[in-house]
Amino acid sequence: MKALNAGLVLQSSPNGSAADVFAKMKASAATFGQDYVAASAWHHILLYLWSVAVGASVAACGVFSLRLNGHVQPGRSEYHAIYIATIAIAIGGLLLLPSALMNKEPWGRPRSRYSLLGGVMIVAEFVTVPAFRHLGVQIVLLAMLSGMLAGGMVFDCASRKFRLSEPRRIVGFSIVLIAVVLNYGGDILFPKAGAEVKEFTAESFMWVIISFFCGIGYALMAKCNSQLALELGSASRATVVCAVVVVICRIPLMWWIYFGKGIHPELFVSDWPWWLLASAQSALYNGSLAVLPGLLGYTVNYIVMLVGKLAFSAVIDAAGWTGHVVKMDLSRLLSMLLVMVGVLIFTVKSWTEVARGMAGYESEEDKKSEEDFDLVQVVDAVCSDHEDHEDIQVSLCFNPCALQHQLCQEDTDMTR
Repeated sequence: MKALNAGLVLQSSPNGSAADVFAKMKASAATFGQDYVAASAWHHILLYLWSVAVGASVAACGVFSLRLNGHVQPGRSEYHAIYIATIAIAIGGLLLLPSALMNKEPWGRPRSRYSLLGGVMIVAEFVTVPAFRHLGVQIVLLAMLSGMLAGGMVFDCASRKFRLSEPRRIVGFSIVLIAVVLNYGGDILFPKAGAEVKEFTAESFMWVIISFFCGIGYALMAKCNSQLALELGSASRATVVCAVVVVICRIPLMWWIYFGKGIHPELFVSDWPWWLLASAQSALYNGSLAVLPGLLGYTVNYIVMLVGKLAFSAVIDAAGWTGHVVKMDLSRLLSMLLVMVGVLIFTVKSWTEVARGMAGYESEEDKKSEEDFDLVQVVDAVCSDHEDHEDIQVSLCFNPCALQHQLCQEDTDMTR
């Protein structure tokens, strides 16, 4: 009888029952299957934690920017933020430059009329730095999120994908807007006896509106960069070119601020830890977005990252790390839950696919059926071929991959 390469060493022996040995083989296969499922579960838990950390890093980036911009007095820091934001974008582009140059795809050239406009769309992104100080991190992120969703609806209308008969996006967007209002003015709408109510000012409302339009700018940038990535050959090249465009477009603004306003860059060597953290966040974010969507699926990764953003931004605001303390209360907690619900309704087309993504499958096609690899069935097939041999004793050293290979090889031999 032919021995299996999987480590099943068959030896003739008058003692022992083959049925007992095969039963041990089946038990070992079942144990291996359980271990495989447990390992897969831990693998996905680690991926979720990674995605949450990436989302939290986005909120932390607001703290880094404020620390670097904190040497300038209010009234001048709003203008000085352009230097910090521009240097941060330049560093992000430099970190991606090796990947862009080492990519094996041939370099293309921009052909569309709008593909190079991605950097133009986020020229005013630097105003979110002072917005963090005036409002807190979470409300700024939520206002930007609502702007990005609004931009997505505009794209749908332009491409005629938006249908009134499918109100999913309108409902989701409306819920997010309600969450923004509740987060910003919850204590005004629902005042508590004896609690301090923050003053509603036109300036603070202006920062919310500016953050909203910055979100629209990010949505437009993503649209332009996706086309630019197709034309240049990779996403890293598109990001580098976008960073160059941003820096070039901001030069006239920085010139006016430098000479017209007399506000010069104030950079200190003692700030190197904050620059290091900002650079690490840029590398983590860009590198993770190149990997995580392929492992978790785009929708699942986006939702898990949003959890990280909301949770850590709430911690930052409650601790007052931006210089603006925003306490966690029922209205803010409710707004966070509404944001999650609104984004889910806006984004998810198939709840089945989201559930499959949470379970570790990207799509229906990627799912491996039980017939493709069921270890117990494989062992059953082996055992059924040898059940008649009662004089066989098997010493088991199980290697499922080798076993599958051996079974395929035997099928080939039989075909021959």
